[in-house]
Amino acid sequence: MISHFLKLEWKQFFRSSYWQKGIAIKILMAFLALYFIVAFLAVGVGGYFILKKQFPEQDPLQIVNSYLLYAVLGDLIFRYFMQKLPVMNIKPLLTLPIKKSKIVHFILVKSSCSFFNIMSLFFYIPFAIILIKEGYDIAGVLGWLFAMILLVQSSNFLNFLINKNSVALGVLVALVALGYAVQYFQVFNLPGFIGTGFDFVYENPITVLLFTAVLGSLYIVNYNQLRNEVYLDALISEKTEEVVASDLSFTERLGDLAPFIKNDLRLMWRNKRTKSLFGCWLGLLYGLIFYTNPTYAKKI
Repeated sequence: MISHFLKLEWKQFFRSSYWQKGIAIKILMAFLALYFIVAFLAVGVGGYFILKKQFPEQDPLQIVNSYLLYAVLGDLIFRYFMQKLPVMNIKPLLTLPIKKSKIVHFILVKSSCSFFNIMSLFFYIPFAIILIKEGYDIAGVLGWLFAMILLVQSSNFLNFLINKNSVALGVLVALVALGYAVQYFQVFNLPGFIGTGFDFVYENPITVLLFTAVLGSLYIVNYNQLRNEVYLDALISEKTEEVVASDLSFTERLGDLAPFIKNDLRLMWRNKRTKSLFGCWLGLLYGLIFYTNPTYAKKI
């Protein structure tokens, strides 16, 4: 049955009327994906030696663990804006003698093979190999690696639950800002505290079972949620919500152009692609990584 689903997905992809129209975008996305793969692979291979050279008195693994908090939260925010939830045309399948549980399992397993889940592995796997070559405990490194893989998959299923939820996005951004603020003002080293937890995973590989339990719990929650929606009635049901109109009274001062400007603003605000551009504002914070670093403050 899984192979049959894969065949249907393959035919749907190439028979779609938008496939040839968007071929240029797909090629561009392929090059972008290749760039990220090469970048993560380079950092994964050379990251240990770079950290060892820059911070000779510290353990590179502990340095990486201390920044995993930002990595996990940043990954969730990136997924919120960029990752598309796996979709499948299930209407024709609901009238066939196919168990709905198989359809749901296929959708969830399909999401596990997303590029967002594979991309980070090009850093974690080479970095783990370098750690083993440098004499780190093999069991500890493998436990740490499997914990990272399970954590990435957990982020994938957590994104299902918080996607399109502006409150969840605000919480994630607030956690990143709070972690940076308390560290910058030396109130509390929150990333370092979280890093000690991942150090404990390296020292006690058996704790990887905890990450397995978290992943299993998120999978079950997503399964139950999707399983309750795999019905024809759920697909055709309409949800009535109260419309909240935006206050655009400030455009009245523009005279005869006010109605046209109002319509343009409404279209921009309601459009999905325009909303996704708000994620670009996060790129403005990218410079804080370098501008606050004392190394780059030195004059050449």
